[in-house]
Amino acid sequence: MNLIEVENNINEIKSSLMNYISSKVFSVEDRQDILQDTLLLIFKNKNKFNPNKGSFKSFAISICYFQIKGYLTKHKRNKEFSVLDTSYIPVDKESLNTANNFRQAELRELNKLKNKIINNIYSTLPPQWRLIAILHFKKGCSYIDITKITNKSYGYIGPTMMRIKKHLIAEGQKYRDIEYGNTHL
Repeated sequence: MNLIEVENNINEIKSSLMNYISSKVFSVEDRQDILQDTLLLIFKNKNKFNPNKGSFKSFAISICYFQIKGYLTKHKRNKEFSVLDTSYIPVDKESLNTANNFRQAELRELNKLKNKIINNIYSTLPPQWRLIAILHFKKGCSYIDITKITNKSYGYIGPTMMRIKKHLIAEGQKYRDIEYGNTHL
């Protein structure tokens, strides 16, 4: 494989590599370092790539995997420099309590919004489906329990649940981009 082919292949998969690294490593600087080290190793080992054994992307991801593994192993041993270890940051209790209170208030508001969205989605169901959906999803009832509660046959509940799921997914898609203002609550 010549240098131009390697460069073209790398340009195609660079974002995939960065996404893979981002899923494993917290620090932005470390992500960039790992990406650069991975790219260097790919260039260095380009002659070891065998297209009969797999794609170039899998070759690059495997090199990236070992780079990340080395990084994580190093940071486990060397705790004082670990990205995830924040114990060295001096924080007074008042600031910490304020931050925790703010985070809890934020979570409460997000849960209220989530519940409002879920209730709006459930309200779009026909009444006979709404009861079945609430029993199954909110109360955790099995199909057999639902048949006993609603006096409907098991043959009715199964297909109805499939229709309910399809309906809920379609309605849920409307709320997917809520932060962009695409929906009205």
